[in-house]
Amino acid sequence: MKHFTSNTSTFLLGSLILCGFAFTPHQALSAKNELEKPETIENERLDYESGGILSGIALGAITAGPAGAIVMATSGGWLGNKLHQAKRSKMLQSELAATLAELTQLERTNLALTNELQHQRQQLASNSSQASPSECCEAGELTLYFRTNSEILEPHYIESLQTFAKLAAKHPEATITVQGFADPRGKEQGNLLLSVARINSVIAQLKSYGISIQRLQREAHGETSARYNAEDIEGLFYERRVQLKLSVSNAQLLTQTP
Repeated sequence: MKHFTSNTSTFLLGSLILCGFAFTPHQALSAKNELEKPETIENERLDYESGGILSGIALGAITAGPAGAIVMATSGGWLGNKLHQAKRSKMLQSELAATLAELTQLERTNLALTNELQHQRQQLASNSSQASPSECCEAGELTLYFRTNSEILEPHYIESLQTFAKLAAKHPEATITVQGFADPRGKEQGNLLLSVARINSVIAQLKSYGISIQRLQREAHGETSARYNAEDIEGLFYERRVQLKLSVSNAQLLTQTP
């Protein structure tokens, strides 16, 4: 009975001391560091386990001789391993919480940027649609803007294009230059073809107003005349355009619209 009580006391004493071993200043400092690489984590686990075994052997030998050393070595290794698992679990939970918080902040930032971009696009479209036909065409020039990867003429430009056609009809001797452009995103050849498609879309509309195709001069520039880089979302709006110019003997027509 005394021998059993002695072994039990040895086990309890050793466990308490091993708990103290697991929370030395070195381990407390390590817990503040970022998650290590897998091989580092395994080395740390082995340090905990071997430290527990060695401490168990020493404590068991001191308190109960060889038999105590064997018992406490096994207990020390098991306890060291468990303490390491508990530490890693706590660190992983902390890292997960920090990652989730960062992800939430990124989602909020992305939403704010998306809303701002949409607002800017709507503002640009509103500004271009509010220009009156006389403002567009009073100097014999007209600029039409297009959506990304589109050659479809926006409905709010129809009135301006009709006014331009009326001005051109008043000056049958004038030449109509139609220039097409694209923003710098995508491949150069694709952007050139897109600017051609935009030119053809505008010319088809002019023909429907009675403008002779013989008066038209096409100039497709693609992305070669781009003034804004691909990261400037607002600036790219001004790259996707067709410009019309009415001129007599290579001089710009300055006649006011009717």
